Amino acid sequence: MIRIAIPVNQPSVVKHLEYAGYDVLRSRGLTRRPDNPEGSELNEGIIGPGNHYAGYLRSMDLLFNVSSGNFDFGFVGSDIVEEKPYWPVETLDQYPYGRELGERQPRLEIVAHRESPARSVRDFKPGDIFYTERMEITIDYLQRLGLKVLVEGKESPQDFKRRVLEGDAVGVHEILGTSPIQIAPEDEFGVMVNESGDTGYDYELIIIAKIMDIKTLLIANLDSLRDETIREVMFQFQGNLREAFLTRKEFEMPPTPAHLEREL
Repeated sequence: MIRIAIPVNQPSVVKHLEYAGYDVLRSRGLTRRPDNPEGSELNEGIIGPGNHYAGYLRSMDLLFNVSSGNFDFGFVGSDIVEEKPYWPVETLDQYPYGRELGERQPRLEIVAHRESPARSVRDFKPGDIFYTERMEITIDYLQRLGLKVLVEGKESPQDFKRRVLEGDAVGVHEILGTSPIQIAPEDEFGVMVNESGDTGYDYELIIIAKIMDIKTLLIANLDSLRDETIREVMFQFQGNLREAFLTRKEFEMPPTPAHLEREL
């Protein structure tokens, strides 16, 4: 039995496993109530054949747990791996889907409020603040644009804004959650994962730049790869997943619509 990490709230991975010939059964809790006679779904289960253990984790936790050896392999976004390069794993394969199959490839984008005067990266200026869950990627991207970057410390938002302006820099503020409703029309930008290409459009956000395309990676723990028995099982999974990806029409992706193509 090996331990497989699955990103919670990403049904595409479960469907991919099923299309590859695996049964994915999620465990249920022991508590039974009249309104929930089968018990609540737990964040663990079994993948067969082979009765392999499956754990459902948040993406950042998933990468850490595969890197640490708590799980032998799993599925995670390429942006997470790039954000945490000091958590080493081996990439066995990659797939261009996000949370759902049949959607456009996810992207990490910089967006602005619909009333913002900014239209491109050339409009970034000292005093601008960027809200992001991907701190390292955001800082690296802004620095590659030639901008001086300051990170918020233990200070009030007003003091941070003042420090950024006095330092002739842009600022980066870490958030835990989505950015569309947090950014103001002036001097603020969000960095967000656009899962299907529609999120920014639905919020009437201005897409300023695409930082990167995001793929779902099949990753493995380095020590697990050195174990001949575990490695053989993982490579069997890899082969079956690759075959399903290449042969099933469910993995076909629609073209990017015109309103998004223009903004990229």
